Amino acid sequence: MKWESEPGVAAGTLDKRPDIPSRSPMRKAPLIVLSVALTAALVYGVIITGERDALNTELTSVQSALASTQGDLSSTTRTLIITQSELGSTRQTLASTQLQLSVTMQALTSTQAELTSTNQKLSSVQSDLSYTRARMDVIDTKLKLYENTTGSKIYSGVQPQLRGARPIELVNNPAATDPTWQQLMSFLGADPTDDRIWTEGVFVSGDFAQVLHNNAEAAGIRAALVGVFFERQTIGHGLNAFKTADRGLVYVDSTGPTLEQSLRETLYRINGGTPIEWDKIAYMVKGKEYGIISIKKANSPEYSYYERVGKALSDWGRMGIVDSIQIYW
Repeated sequence: MKWESEPGVAAGTLDKRPDIPSRSPMRKAPLIVLSVALTAALVYGVIITGERDALNTELTSVQSALASTQGDLSSTTRTLIITQSELGSTRQTLASTQLQLSVTMQALTSTQAELTSTNQKLSSVQSDLSYTRARMDVIDTKLKLYENTTGSKIYSGVQPQLRGARPIELVNNPAATDPTWQQLMSFLGADPTDDRIWTEGVFVSGDFAQVLHNNAEAAGIRAALVGVFFERQTIGHGLNAFKTADRGLVYVDSTGPTLEQSLRETLYRINGGTPIEWDKIAYMVKGKEYGIISIKKANSPEYSYYERVGKALSDWGRMGIVDSIQIYW
């Protein structure tokens, strides 16, 4: 068989290399496919590995985020529990507040009702006050007329601007009441004030009047102290007044005897005479004579009675013409 010489080999020379079958295109195709497949597999593996690493990184990030979220969730859960506890406490407080509000509303309703009632009473009182003021105006007018007629000035709840041998101090009893004529006579008959001795500068008419006033008030009998002043005289005289329930205003002069009069009474009694009653009903009108009658003889407090029969019954001399009268209740 004739061989064609290969380049670089002399013709006719035998090539000692083993015969290598010549590669045909059909044999090379699988290799190419395999090479491509391997390359593709390699590329795919690289891609898969990259994606896996990315996924692992992402997974790690997700896990970290999940762990953080779980932490936040746990914190949120604890906060929620605390909030629920506070909400329960707030509900209890709200319930208590609502109860207190209900009680307050009831109290307010009651107070409003009381206020309405009080306003109605106040309106009634104001109406009564207006009526009373109108009455007082009428009484004041009458009182001024009375003062102008009798010469009297009337005071209440104040200490007298008068004095006996010492300053006068009245002691009133808020529970004292006006007596009847007979109750007054019984009190005067039992009271010892008039048995004391009148002594100039030591115990005078104002002192007698103070003692009788305070004794009467202590016995529950409402009394007044009276100062009477006479025309053309600088020294007044003290006595008392009582407003009896059945005979009106009664003046009482309880001034006791002088020492000389007391000695005469003692001799009189020794000789069988009856004791002298020094308590006297007094009669006073401005511009007229001051008169007195023993309570054993007097039957009326009216000045007209004294003018009619009193002068004949009086055992005392004249004291003067009445100029003015001050009455202290």
